[in-house]
Amino acid sequence: MRTIGSCADRAGLRLLVLTLALIGALAVTVVHAPAGNAQFRAPQLSDSKALSDLTACLASRKAGDLVLLIDTSGSLGGADGTDPTAVRVAAAQALVTGLASSFEKIGAKVDVSVAGFDDDVTTVSEFTALTPKAAATLDDQLGSFADRNKGAETDYWSALTWLNATMQAKAKDRGGEPGSSCQLAIWFTDGEFTISARDGSTTDGLDPLNRQPKAIPGFETVPLIDEATANEARDAAKTELCRAQGTADQLRAAGVTLIGIGLGSAAADDPRFAFLRDYVENPSQTCGAQPGRGVFVPAADVGDLFLALNKIGELGSTQDRPPTKVCQVRVCPEGAYSFKLDNTLSKVHIAAVVKDSGSLIRSGIRVEIAPPGAAKPTVIDGAGPDTGTATAGGAALAYRWYPGDPLTIDLTRNNDWSGSWKITFIDTTGKRPDAVSNVSLSLTSDFAVAPVLPSGTPWRAGEKSGPIEFQPQTSDGKDAPIAKLPASFKATATVTMPGKDGAKNLPVSLTAPITIDLPAAVDPGLATVKVVLSGKIAGQALADVPREVAVQVLPPFGSPSTAPNQVVDFGGIEGTASETGILRVTGPDEGDGCVTIAAGSLIVTPPMVDSVTVTGPDGSNCYPVPAKKTVEVMLTLTPGQEGNGHLEGDLSVGLAPASDPGKVTTAAVRYQADMQRLPQSGVKTGILIGALLLGLLLALALIWLARRWSARFPSGASVALQSVVVEVKISADRLTAADGGSIAPPSMLWAPVPPPGSGRRTLMVSGVPLRARAGWRLTEPGYAEPERFAGTDHVGAGGIPPHSDGQGRPRLPLSVQGTWTVLVPRTIATSPLAEVPGRLLLVVDTAADAAVRQHLVASADRDAPALVMAAREKARAADKTAEPEPPPDEGLQYAGFGQPGPTGPGGGQPPGWNHPSAQPTAGWGSPGPPDAGWGQPASRPAPGWDQPTGQQASGWDPPPSAGPAQPPRSEGW
Repeated sequence: MRTIGSCADRAGLRLLVLTLALIGALAVTVVHAPAGNAQFRAPQLSDSKALSDLTACLASRKAGDLVLLIDTSGSLGGADGTDPTAVRVAAAQALVTGLASSFEKIGAKVDVSVAGFDDDVTTVSEFTALTPKAAATLDDQLGSFADRNKGAETDYWSALTWLNATMQAKAKDRGGEPGSSCQLAIWFTDGEFTISARDGSTTDGLDPLNRQPKAIPGFETVPLIDEATANEARDAAKTELCRAQGTADQLRAAGVTLIGIGLGSAAADDPRFAFLRDYVENPSQTCGAQPGRGVFVPAADVGDLFLALNKIGELGSTQDRPPTKVCQVRVCPEGAYSFKLDNTLSKVHIAAVVKDSGSLIRSGIRVEIAPPGAAKPTVIDGAGPDTGTATAGGAALAYRWYPGDPLTIDLTRNNDWSGSWKITFIDTTGKRPDAVSNVSLSLTSDFAVAPVLPSGTPWRAGEKSGPIEFQPQTSDGKDAPIAKLPASFKATATVTMPGKDGAKNLPVSLTAPITIDLPAAVDPGLATVKVVLSGKIAGQALADVPREVAVQVLPPFGSPSTAPNQVVDFGGIEGTASETGILRVTGPDEGDGCVTIAAGSLIVTPPMVDSVTVTGPDGSNCYPVPAKKTVEVMLTLTPGQEGNGHLEGDLSVGLAPASDPGKVTTAAVRYQADMQRLPQSGVKTGILIGALLLGLLLALALIWLARRWSARFPSGASVALQSVVVEVKISADRLTAADGGSIAPPSMLWAPVPPPGSGRRTLMVSGVPLRARAGWRLTEPGYAEPERFAGTDHVGAGGIPPHSDGQGRPRLPLSVQGTWTVLVPRTIATSPLAEVPGRLLLVVDTAADAAVRQHLVASADRDAPALVMAAREKARAADKTAEPEPPPDEGLQYAGFGQPGPTGPGGGQPPGWNHPSAQPTAGWGSPGPPDAGWGQPASRPAPGWDQPTGQQASGWDPPPSAGPAQPPRSEGW
């Protein structure tokens, strides 16, 4: 018996790991009937035309966009939630990881965006290229959804209007006609459409609702203050989303495939998800005028969800049968799944869940995989690592247990693996007699058939036939054509002509081109030829592999033509004003042609807009188009009503020979415009006044921002600074050293001042952090102030006006050279003590001699007492919550900064001495070597404030003692 052991990292439940095997997966599910009365089934998912068309689109065009729209409402989380283990998160992670690998393999360039929705939409990841490297980053972003389950609403309106606008903008960025790229959205939710009252109430554990009105037609400015109003807004939203040419139709017209997943329901007709199903599939034509372009997938629980999304990953083509009971203790025949393989296949993907008493389980479960002819099975142990690899028969095997306990197994052929395989699930505890397993087995073929238009043989209206060729190839398209397909494979084909509904069957030949009969009245435009390859192995039916090609049908000889994928853009339209656009038409190869224009059909309209008029140069005549020349036909579009939003439709372009203008063929050409409703006159005046005020405010804001930007410490490129801190005592009339003596300029312990931090907005001076500031008044210069440090805020004064701010905090000039500053912890400064301990910070040029430094100390000795006392008064006034404390006993001795609090005769602390500076600290300085001073090497340690002040710092020379005294410098470095 071989046990798989190698462990990879845990990445989360990659529930859609081959989601969309989009590029040609073939799948079949083999399951066995259950024993007993086990009631556990995965949702039935029949073949979906929408998924088949999406597969063919991506395989042929190799370009697309994907949006994951994930419910974040509060009903998902918690022990009683529908998704307590955040399976939706793992599903999204698996999706981007699996698709990144698949798209890279075939060279398809697909961009992905991720968003969550509850009462509004939060974009978690903007569109980014879906590559294996980008998938790792997206994995982390998607992981945030595990905690995104606090929404108080499930607002489909916000979600779907955002999705529509996002897809339109992305398609426009790509260029080309709408629908020319392959777009897919996966929309996950566990609840029906709700909009709640904004009445000020909140629900415990949920986020408060956004108080803004919803942009629902008729409710744009209506406060949703009660449930009745909120329900009316929801009903109006449903009407707008599902009206003809509304949001649902717009997504379908743009070619967006929409997969809706409803968690918490086993029935496709569950009334809670009726709106979701109608929006996605439109089975009864009650939501929009166009047929649905998507598939709705119900999932009763997370087990169903895992298997359902796995089936979507296989494009809905797996075949579900009832599950089987789990074997107890040992292998049992009734618990085994068997399937046959041959060498026409190269991959097998298995998705499985084991369920007991309503929960998925892994603990105690052993999975045995028995290849044909193997003496011992390969074992996957539920108690083992999350991931592992091994060799099983003629295959390389890789498995992954996901959070929530589902399992996937991937087999890749590396030798002959023909024969019968078995997979058995065993409960090694023997204590789960009712446990059942459910397995989805996807067998991936290596073949496809692609339709190809032979070079130099266009289809043309008015002719009887057009050629098409069918090429057998490998499913990744790299080997095309190949010699032949296995005998058990068969290709069928259909063609859909432009302007026609429905598809017509075609004969298929894999050895020579065939000729398609063209209808006598076929319209110019794009026809679609689609080929579906089906097959069997060992009697098992494989899933279909679709491929398609778009074929341009040209107008008849003698008629002009329009360029494929042309879009006439009328730009922005205000109110019902007319706007112009250009239609480009090319004349026939021989003889002149002519063209006429009509409005055609509306596809996308803003609310309340139901008619437009499009006119050409002369509505009564056929506009001439010379032979082999491309002319620009000026068109005018006039809306019948005002509206806000995107407008899109088809022009009916009549193409005819100039010699026979009655011989007209009609081509559809897409047009678009963006409409904006005109404001009322009162609103215009308000907007004008607002614009003027905004202009003034903007100018002031720019000036203020410029001042903030300029409030920076100088770079210090030419002058190096030194600083020192001296412990002092200060009262209203004197400044003394900590021992009560006079202050003398230290001859040692001066430390280099390092350069400013990034952006030159921060500066560290002898352990005191300074920050550059800009005042609110436009005439106020920039300044520096100490930030909170040593666990407290500080009061004090600097030697340069304005000395301190309204809170009593000291201020320094941005050019800190030649300055002194006294700092006192705020809790001490606001006390009634007459004399308080503090620290004197001195900053000088390294070239300053002893006389300059003495002059700076004398300035502090003269001015600091009065300035600090004024700052203390400001601090007391600002600190409204501070209550005066009784003065301490005269016998108490107060310690300096960084020392234990004052002690009296009994060793206790006086009342009110309970501030951070009273506790032992590590000092304001750093014990390690400082950063280099501006222009100095960083090779000597600087003393912290807790170091002895009477010792010289090794390696630092005392300041020069000769030379004339210089006044302190207050600007420049």
